[in-house]
Amino acid sequence: MEKRLEKNVRPIFEKLSQGYFLSESSISVENKKLYRICNDNYDELYDYFQLVGFELNKGENYFYFSKDFSNNEHKIPEKYFNKKMADIFELLELLAFMITFDNDFKIASRVSLNELVVAVEKNIALETNLKSLKSHHKETIKESCESILKAFVNAGMMEVVDSYTESYKVLESLDYIMVFSKELNIDKGYE
Repeated sequence: MEKRLEKNVRPIFEKLSQGYFLSESSISVENKKLYRICNDNYDELYDYFQLVGFELNKGENYFYFSKDFSNNEHKIPEKYFNKKMADIFELLELLAFMITFDNDFKIASRVSLNELVVAVEKNIALETNLKSLKSHHKETIKESCESILKAFVNAGMMEVVDSYTESYKVLESLDYIMVFSKELNIDKGYE
């Protein structure tokens, strides 16, 4: 492994092993750099991370890890599977909420905390939807909305663009959860 690549393996591993994504459109200089390194050295990094039990996955302009259970006779540990599914279902609920907020919610969308709060205050369906999100239902609408946006940030699907205006940008990694959403709709027979 070349020296430049070798010194970046650790930061890539630290980000991705925590469930984070590296997206091309990230506003973080460090994350953009790590994305480019993954993109330019995908095959070598894929092989390297597979040796330590992780699979480097390439999405549409983003990277993420999944656990490699191939040495476990293809049996995924129940605890890991349950946690992963709970995380995915939570993100699907949050995605549904954001689409209710903005029908055109997608990669590269921008949203401010204030816009979201005002929309919830004016839209009963959105407010009801917000109340149904038990893990994000807080004392105030603003705290609840902030919790949702932070969940997307923590998942690596959004980044804060401007902390003063509390505005956020949706990253390419949102595609990860959108693919799940589309698959569920297809499985249910929806077009």
